[in-house]
Amino acid sequence: MITTNIRCFNNIKPLLKEEYNVIEQEVYNELIIDESTKEGDFDIKKVNGRKETYFIEKDYNKPQNIFFIEYEDIVIWGRKIISELYIHKLIKSKNCSMINKNMIVGILKNYRKEGRDIKITYIPLTDGERINVFTKIKERRNYNIYYPFKYFDYDSLKEVVSPTDGWKIYSDTEITLFNGEKHLREYTIDFLDTLNIEKGSVFFDPACSTGDFLYTIKKKYPNIIAVGQDLGKDMVECATPKLDKVYYGDSINTPVLDDSVDFLFFRFLNFRVVSTSKAKELYDILIKKVKVDGYVICFGHTPVLLSINELKKDNFELISCNGYTSKYDSIFQYYILRRKK
Repeated sequence: MITTNIRCFNNIKPLLKEEYNVIEQEVYNELIIDESTKEGDFDIKKVNGRKETYFIEKDYNKPQNIFFIEYEDIVIWGRKIISELYIHKLIKSKNCSMINKNMIVGILKNYRKEGRDIKITYIPLTDGERINVFTKIKERRNYNIYYPFKYFDYDSLKEVVSPTDGWKIYSDTEITLFNGEKHLREYTIDFLDTLNIEKGSVFFDPACSTGDFLYTIKKKYPNIIAVGQDLGKDMVECATPKLDKVYYGDSINTPVLDDSVDFLFFRFLNFRVVSTSKAKELYDILIKKVKVDGYVICFGHTPVLLSINELKKDNFELISCNGYTSKYDSIFQYYILRRKK
């Protein structure tokens, strides 16, 4: 019986880009499941009888690639590997929002952070068990995916955030952003198709980027009102022809009125976009814009910074925690909440 183990990271300084690329390819080779592997039985009693092992990461490497999934009475842990989107040259970053069977590692026993070291103690799974567990997880939308660790700059010890004046648009920016969230747009449309979208419904994206996300919805539902906002001038200029209204500036001071939005999309409360403290502030302010019976939908290219308990406010009902794409046989964070009162 061969179980899945993953190498530890003990580098005392940040890895050079070339070193990181080599290691990521090695990790990919370690975790990828052979296509001939068949699904095996998953007996938690037998699994718990195995010897525990551990994984060590640094908070200045790629701790944001570590994820936990709350599955029944246990917690699954895994690590993201090189994305299919990157392999097929659809995006520039090595990782994306999707999680597949190859990224499942084992059963979490405990974890802790000591200084700059992150240590995860776990029981490894066989490849057949990894397939079994993932097959069950992907069938239900109430299994919560969360990313417990944040990246901190080696020297400043601070979280990395987007530029204060927003992201710039370069020759390939629009297409890579478009490619990176195609599965998210498609899943959103699938969800909206289960609802009765009324004429004049207001869809608000307070960090609309190029506007393509709302534009896709607008093409499917031409009678909605698509409202965007962004703090990047380049993004506002790009989004303006696509949407009904686009505001320029930090959405923490948005002109959109309270109790006026039917669908509020959070695509920016994420790693490398805002800090965790700013994400909490933005969320608490912007959810006031949602009408009674309106929806809050939260996801992104990178991990969502807020916990499920921080997303669940007293007057909001949690509907689902994750989304699924059959094309890539992958799940991803996708929180849907509905305002009750």
